[in-house]
Amino acid sequence: MGYFIACLFFFSCAVVRFLMKHKNMECLILKNELEIAKIPIDAILSLEVNDYLLTCRTVWKRDFSYSKALSEIEKQLPSYFLRINRNTIVNLNKVQVVNFKERTIRMDDQLIYQISHRKVKIIRKAINEYESNRLNFSE
Repeated sequence: MGYFIACLFFFSCAVVRFLMKHKNMECLILKNELEIAKIPIDAILSLEVNDYLLTCRTVWKRDFSYSKALSEIEKQLPSYFLRINRNTIVNLNKVQVVNFKERTIRMDDQLIYQISHRKVKIIRKAINEYESNRLNFSE
């Protein structure tokens, strides 16, 4: 029990430090029956829907689940969030590998998502634009 409490305390401290460091950053506010979560946009890895339940996966290895439409959340997200199939939106800042042959995207935390066959061209174009914008911004 003590180990569990120590882990929970460590996790809570890490989240608080991250939030304090990024307190002026844009956030996504998600509500369910038990909690309201204010999640910094940069902490979001992906958003996915399974059985009418939206799950927000974060860099903290903590998932937040809500009953909300993915299309409703999609409108609130910056352009570097990309819908890769009808159930999943990914944060391009957190993508490690895109395999167009296998139509998969691997995220920083090793999550692997399937790219819709119909979205391959759109995703390729969006990633190219995203990369060129990042290069132009860093110059």
